[in-house]
Amino acid sequence: MKKIYILCATLLASVLTTSAQTNPNDTILNRTVVVEKEFNPIIQGASKVNVLPKVEEPTITAKNVEYAQEAIPANAVPVALVKPLLAKEFEANSLPGYLRLGYGNYGNLDARAHYTFKLSSKDLLGIDFSALGMNGKLDNPFSNDKWKSRYYKAGGALDYKHQFERLDLRLFMGMGVHNFNYIDVNNTKNQGKLGDDDFNFYRPRQRFTKANFGLALKSTDETARILYDVTAQFMLYNRKDDILDSELKEYLMNTQAKLWTLLGSNRIGLDLNMHNRILNSELIKNYTTLDINPYYGLELDNLKMRLGANIDLGFGYGESFLVSPDVDIQYVFSDSYVLYAKAGGGRINTDFRRFEALSPYTFTGQKNRDTYEQLNASLGFKASPIPGLWFNIYGGFQKLKDDLYQDIPQVNSPISYFANEDTKNVYIAAQASYNYKNIVELGLSAVNRKWKTDGYNNNALLYKPKTELEANIEVKPIQALSLAVNYRFVSRQEPKVWIEKQPVSDISNLSIKASYSVIKNLSVYAMVDNLLNKKYQYYYGYPVQGINFMAGFSFKF
Repeated sequence: MKKIYILCATLLASVLTTSAQTNPNDTILNRTVVVEKEFNPIIQGASKVNVLPKVEEPTITAKNVEYAQEAIPANAVPVALVKPLLAKEFEANSLPGYLRLGYGNYGNLDARAHYTFKLSSKDLLGIDFSALGMNGKLDNPFSNDKWKSRYYKAGGALDYKHQFERLDLRLFMGMGVHNFNYIDVNNTKNQGKLGDDDFNFYRPRQRFTKANFGLALKSTDETARILYDVTAQFMLYNRKDDILDSELKEYLMNTQAKLWTLLGSNRIGLDLNMHNRILNSELIKNYTTLDINPYYGLELDNLKMRLGANIDLGFGYGESFLVSPDVDIQYVFSDSYVLYAKAGGGRINTDFRRFEALSPYTFTGQKNRDTYEQLNASLGFKASPIPGLWFNIYGGFQKLKDDLYQDIPQVNSPISYFANEDTKNVYIAAQASYNYKNIVELGLSAVNRKWKTDGYNNNALLYKPKTELEANIEVKPIQALSLAVNYRFVSRQEPKVWIEKQPVSDISNLSIKASYSVIKNLSVYAMVDNLLNKKYQYYYGYPVQGINFMAGFSFKF
């Protein structure tokens, strides 16, 4: 069962040291990977969009990887719409310290510092800090004036790991703050048309504060009959100024447990996830959810199979009993061709962290329910006919109950609320990439979706992606120099809505970036985003920057 949790990347950084190698007995489906440390930098590629449905596909080749550490265009791009950071090949080595600093126009800031202390052969302590943001004037889509946009996010984390003889113990904690401002409602087309009471609740500035701490236990004795991976953490989230209250506080207790046993090539497992949510508001109810995922797995040389079910229980609020499949079958033939079928689903907890990820500028609703993915079924074919080349073709159907979206209740208003509506979509997609001796890397992907809603409110489809195209090329003319170009296009669904709305422009973003290794472990970088100077929005009513650039350096020590 796939869980979607939106955690601010600045809150929790990893302290593991990364070193990956392949085993001579590896097959195309089974790879032996030894992980000792891993950098977990904050969100990368912030000009790229990633929206539901997200389909994980089988990996053809195993490679030594290092998480990309290039700069971040800090232009208030939604976390939920940002593509996951990409991994790049490198010669296996690791250093305990990492520092990155960049600055650009519109006040764009990108900073990160990390250090891992090796206290002993069995003890590691990681300290991480990150900050990103912007401060500049943008076009106000509701008037002819400029809007002085301000958006800053900062956070820090501690992560301690101790290796016992048969288990790993991990203790972690993090804190973060997110400061930004809303668009100026006094300079919109609504001025003089709406009553004085319409914006009484409206406060120009917002601050989100969050914190978490917890522990994790993971068994490392592969000879044990029962293996486990358990994580429990407490999370606090504070929305300073909201429509419901001047200060909303959310307390979460999340417990996840994975239990399994291995019987030769067979695997029997049980995944559990309990989510307890308590708020200080009488308008939003407290509730508890328990998600249960029993499954059976089989791994052979040319066949990998997982058969299970997601059984999701709710107490206090929301659906009390929901069931969805958990099926994943992959068949390999001719060593490099994979035919696969999947059918999944499960609960997507709707808490304040998910609200921020979907849109920090949108106000909470009184009865926002958890989204439940009733079905996400896909069929695909993936192949690597020659070294360096792979392609993937797949299609499927997704059905979401109580899908969370931004609703616009007033004509030409910059104010939006979170609401829920049942949605579904059919999708077809293709991906291809080619890597020539790590000198030239090419990538191309395309996805087309057709959305519908089962309810009466077509506003739920307003920001859904219809067609997504992405192309990128990276060239390394010499070992120390890397040049990359990326283009992404997203067209939006255009449903018939019951109110007048701001135009939902297509996303069309061309970006270029370059990095150069001055000396060993010291690199400089420069990048330009929105090179075509297009005007579009990731969030309703909130424009992106025009042509923007950033330059800086990164240093490993």
